[in-house]
Amino acid sequence: MNIQEIKSAIAQWASSFSMPTSLEICSLYAEDAVLMGTLSPFYRNTPELIKEYFDSLFHQQERSVEITDIHVQTYADTATCSGLYTFHWKSHDEHRVNLEARFTFVLVRQSERWLIVHQHSSALPKNHIAVRSGS
Repeated sequence: MNIQEIKSAIAQWASSFSMPTSLEICSLYAEDAVLMGTLSPFYRNTPELIKEYFDSLFHQQERSVEITDIHVQTYADTATCSGLYTFHWKSHDEHRVNLEARFTFVLVRQSERWLIVHQHSSALPKNHIAVRSGS
């Protein structure tokens, strides 16, 4: 296992966030995955609920996500990936929205593919103090 493989899987997730539909991003999650999304008050633990979450976001125009910090840890066929990202989109009233958030992904290798089995994402506190890790 290679750290670059995990970073590539997360880059694919970020890229698919800008696609016209949620099909590609949803295909990156395992059947038993759990998603605790940034813009949802509850967790999603079925493929249908995960798709519902992304479908609710994919109506936003000019949607993208920029990964600004990433840290990968690997364990046999499992990896964790934590960091920071910023979501961007244009609101219905044409204002640009930029939402800074933190994330943790857990990925498992299944059939030669890295799939997301758990994702937790939450908005950064508004008055956070910028402290960087030693990595």
